[in-house]
Amino acid sequence: MLSKLIAQQAVSTNLINQNSEPVAFAVAITSDTVVFSNVYGHLQFKKQPNQLKIYALGYKPVTLEDFQLQVTLQESEVNQNNADQIIAKVFKNANTNDPFTSFNKLGFKRYNRTLIQRDSIQNSVSNENLFSERTSEFLVQNQQIKERIVAQNNQGFDKPVLKMLSHRMHDINWYDKDYVIFEIDYASPLHPDNIKAYQYELIHKSNEFYYIKFSPKLNNADRLLQGVMQIDNNYALSKIYANKDDEIKLDLHQNFEKNSTQNLWLTQEILVEMTPGEGGKPVSLFGTNVDIGTLQSQSIAEVDQNNKLSSKSIFYSYSFEPEELDTENYDILVEDNAHTRNTAYWESKRKLPLTSQDSLFFKGTAQTLKRQKTISRIKKLENVNDGFFPIFKWKTDLKTLIKVNNFEGLRLGIGGLTNEEFSDQFRVGGYIAYGTKDKQVKFGVNTGFLLDRDTNTWLNAEYTDDVREVGSNIYLTDERVYSLFEPRLVNIIFFYKEKTTSLSLQRRLTPNLLSEFKIAHDRIFQTENYAFLNGDIALQSYDLTRALVSLRWSPRSRFLKFDNNFINVKEQYPVISGQVEQYFGSTFGGDLTFTKLNLKGQYIYNHLNNSHTEFILEGNYAFGDVPLTHSFHAYPNAPNDEKILGRFSVAGVKSFETMFFSEFFSTRLASLHIKHTLAPFKISNTFRPEMVLISRHAIGDFSDQEKHLNVDFNTLNQGYSEAGVELNKIFWGFGLSFAYRYGAYHLPNFDDNIAFKFTFNLQL
Repeated sequence: MLSKLIAQQAVSTNLINQNSEPVAFAVAITSDTVVFSNVYGHLQFKKQPNQLKIYALGYKPVTLEDFQLQVTLQESEVNQNNADQIIAKVFKNANTNDPFTSFNKLGFKRYNRTLIQRDSIQNSVSNENLFSERTSEFLVQNQQIKERIVAQNNQGFDKPVLKMLSHRMHDINWYDKDYVIFEIDYASPLHPDNIKAYQYELIHKSNEFYYIKFSPKLNNADRLLQGVMQIDNNYALSKIYANKDDEIKLDLHQNFEKNSTQNLWLTQEILVEMTPGEGGKPVSLFGTNVDIGTLQSQSIAEVDQNNKLSSKSIFYSYSFEPEELDTENYDILVEDNAHTRNTAYWESKRKLPLTSQDSLFFKGTAQTLKRQKTISRIKKLENVNDGFFPIFKWKTDLKTLIKVNNFEGLRLGIGGLTNEEFSDQFRVGGYIAYGTKDKQVKFGVNTGFLLDRDTNTWLNAEYTDDVREVGSNIYLTDERVYSLFEPRLVNIIFFYKEKTTSLSLQRRLTPNLLSEFKIAHDRIFQTENYAFLNGDIALQSYDLTRALVSLRWSPRSRFLKFDNNFINVKEQYPVISGQVEQYFGSTFGGDLTFTKLNLKGQYIYNHLNNSHTEFILEGNYAFGDVPLTHSFHAYPNAPNDEKILGRFSVAGVKSFETMFFSEFFSTRLASLHIKHTLAPFKISNTFRPEMVLISRHAIGDFSDQEKHLNVDFNTLNQGYSEAGVELNKIFWGFGLSFAYRYGAYHLPNFDDNIAFKFTFNLQL
C-alpha cells in the first residue's frame, strides 16, 4: 500500500558485494533519472531502465544493458575520495543557491498526505490507521517562512487536532542549520556549523553533477543523518537522500527541479518513510498511550514491527513575485473552515489521487476512534500535560489537589475552571484548600471575558485568600509548568498571609510577545513575629496597592493560531521575561510605596552530540519602603537540619540546593544558573539515565536592613557559589543529586556545605 506513494509501476533491483552484503548509498544513473540505494542496497525505479550505470564507494563502476533483479559489485582498491573542497564551495555559494535567501519573496503551495499504518488494511473491524492530508500556501520573506493551512482532512476526526496541526513532519530547506523530520532537529550536512560532525566522500563526478556521500563523524549520532546528495556545477543541491537506521528507521527523498529563469533548484517533492527500529525512542503524534498515530513505543513490541509511516509532499505554483499572505503575523495560521472543505474541493486540489486501496486503508477508522474514545483520550492527554483533567465542561486543576509544606502540613484542595465547551468567550474558576497543620481554609475565585479573539485579549477579575512564600517572585507571563509535585514547596518554612483583589488584562501584542497588565489591592498579615519599621511605626499587617506590567518575549519561537488556540510549535531561545511592579502609597489606599523590577533570560544551546547547555540569567531590583515579604530570595532549597541525610529531599529545577531557607534575602539580586546535560547513557530501551553538570552563582545586597525587626538574615554581597551533579531518570523519573557550596559563604562545618537529594523528571 505505502509503496503506491512512490509509483504504480515501480521496478527494483538489489545491490550486493561478493560476500552477499548489501551495498548502500550507491548512485544508479539511467538515461532520464538518478536513484540512490538505501541501506539494504535496494534501488527502486519508476519504470524499467534500458541502460544503467552504477557507482559506489569502494566498488568498480558497473554498466548494465539489460535490467537485472540483483547486481553483484566488485570491490576496488580503496582511494581517498575526500569531498571537503566541494562542500566548502557549497557553503560559500549557499546564499546564492538557497531559494529562501536569493529573493526578497518566494511563494509556493504544498499538498501533503501522511499515512501511519498500524493494522492490516484488510482489518476494517478495528482500524487504527491514520490518514491525513493538507493543502497549504507558503510565503518566504526576509528568510522567514509563513504557512497558511487552507484545508486539513483527517479521516475519522470531526476537526483538526492541535497536535496534528502543529506537528512538524519535515522541513524544506537543507541550507538551514537544522532539518526537522518528525519533530527531531537533525543537523543539516549542508550548513557550515555542522562540518565537524560529518564526513564527506565523493562517489562519482559526471559532466553535470557531483555525487557525495555524507556520514556521521561523531560517536553520538542521534542528531546526525547519513545519505547521498547530488550537487550541480554551481555547487547547488539538486537531489538528496537521507537515512537514519538505529532507534528508528527513516528514509527521506527530496527531489528538485531547476527553474531555468532564476537558475535555482526548487523542491518538487519530499517523501518520508519510517518504520520501527531498535527502540528506545517513542514515535507518536499524540503520545504512545493513544494507538492511532503511534509508529513505535519506547520499548518495541512484536505488534509494532509491521507499523509504517509514509508522508509525501508535492510542491507547486512557485512565484518570485507572490502576493502577500495573510497569517496575522503568525508563523502558521489555520483557516477557520480548513476542516470543513467538501469533496469537490479535495478532488480538485489533491496532487495524489485517492484510490480504492486508499479508501480501504482508512475504512472503519471513524468507528474505531469512536469505540475507543480516542478523541476524548487525546484531549485528556493535552490537558493533563498542562496540569488539568477535563470533566465535561470543567477542567480540574491538578496543581490544587495535594501539596505538602512545613507551614500548612498536608494541603488538600480542589479547583479548576470552565473549558471551551462551556464557553469560548467566558470562563469562571476557583479553588479551595485546607492545611492539616495550620488548620486554615484558603480559597480563590476568578472569572474572565474574551475581548478580542485575534490577539487573545482577556479581561480577568480575581479574589484570593491564601498564603505565599516570603521573598518569592512570580512572572505573570511565564508559561504554566506542571509537575506531580513541586520540589521546593515541601521544605518552605516562611510564609505570609495575603488577601488580594485584582483586575488584569492579558493580551498577545505580537505572536512572539505576550503581555499582562494588572492592578491589585493586597492585605498582608504575618505568620511569624516579623515587623517592618515604617518611620516610627512597626507594621505587622499592611495594605498594598499596586500596578504591574509583565512581558514575555520569544523572538525566535514559532507560533500557530487556530481559532482561539495559540500553539508554540517550536520553542527557540532566547526567551526573555520582564516585569515592572509599582506599589502606591496612601493616595491609592496603600501603606507603603516601593518599586520592583525583574528581568530574566533563558537560553538553551543544543550540541551536535545530543547534549545541551542551559543558561538562566536573572536580575531583580527593589527600591523604596520594601518589606521583607516582598523582597527577593535566590530560591534556596536546603532544609534547616544539621545532618546531610536529614536534609535529603527533592532537588529543585532552578534552586540553590546548599542554601538554607531564610538564610539570605535581597533587594538587589543577580543570579546565574548553568546546566550542562550530557547525552543519555543508552543502557537499554527503557533505562537511559542522564548526567547533568551544574554551576550556580548569586550576588546581591539589602537596603535598610535595620528596618526589618524580629528576623535575622544575611545578604549576598560577597557572592554565593555552588557546584553540583545530577544523575536523572534512574528509575521511573527518579534520580540523585549532589551539590557542594564553596567560595565566600563556605561554612566551617564541612557537612553543612553538602546537599544530597533525589530528583524527579517524569514526562506524562
